[in-house]
Amino acid sequence: LAPGGAMSTPERAACSMLPVAVVPVVWMSLVSQQPGPFASVRVTPAEASLVWTPGQKTKSRLPEPTYTPSGKGCLKFMHIPKTAGTTIEDAMEKAKQNHPKDKHYVGWGMRDPDVMCTTRHNDTSWFFCDFHDHAKCSPWHVPPDEDPNIKKAYESCDTFCVVRDPVARLISEWHFRHGAMASCSLRQFEKWANDRFKERSGQKRYDLDCHLIPQVEYTHACTHILRYDHLKDDFARLMKTYNLTAELTTHAFHSVTCTDWRIRDPLLSQIRAWFADDFARFGYT
Repeated sequence: LAPGGAMSTPERAACSMLPVAVVPVVWMSLVSQQPGPFASVRVTPAEASLVWTPGQKTKSRLPEPTYTPSGKGCLKFMHIPKTAGTTIEDAMEKAKQNHPKDKHYVGWGMRDPDVMCTTRHNDTSWFFCDFHDHAKCSPWHVPPDEDPNIKKAYESCDTFCVVRDPVARLISEWHFRHGAMASCSLRQFEKWANDRFKERSGQKRYDLDCHLIPQVEYTHACTHILRYDHLKDDFARLMKTYNLTAELTTHAFHSVTCTDWRIRDPLLSQIRAWFADDFARFGYT
């Protein structure tokens, strides 16, 4: 892995050749936001689940979306880590091959040439954004307010991003880091998560290539906010609005579902504390 735990382009290419079945993902919904203030969807303590399980339906309470392009004439993707970002980037890359001369088909996320940091750390063949204490993140994972160049790049077009249940997002990060062989050990996951929560400031903020930064730090700059749990059909509707042909068909990485897991306190409370703004803003329980 590249420094910070992120896969470099060559490593991702190598992983793609491993004999792991990539299965179709059944996506389900999306929510977007008009430009302007974002109203929180509050969840009372009584509504919060005492136990989180992989099979429970954790849906946001955001209102139904409306898509109204601003007139900027372009659409960029803001990649919040572990919210189907690579899948969406790959979908646009495939669509670009069918429209090689159309300026509206541009690279998204890691393939967007505009999303580059003001201060860059040249680590072998990969450019990272430099933060204090030698922490660094891939530029497409950096929230826009963290770097003026990245903020300017996103402001040049309409943007969209995807939000996800914070517990499922953290578990997805565990699967991504540990693979199928060890990733269904609940005890190992709990230890790993507790280690991540020991320090919540300084370099730990940028831990794991910015994969643990709360989603709200991205969404305030998104013209359209898509819901992970209802993604395929509504992504298609967003593409139709912008006259683009990108389609979501398969997930970029094989995923593992540990159906016997039961996430309880104290870990569940730690997750809710770390991602408190995500739970409040998007209405997850």
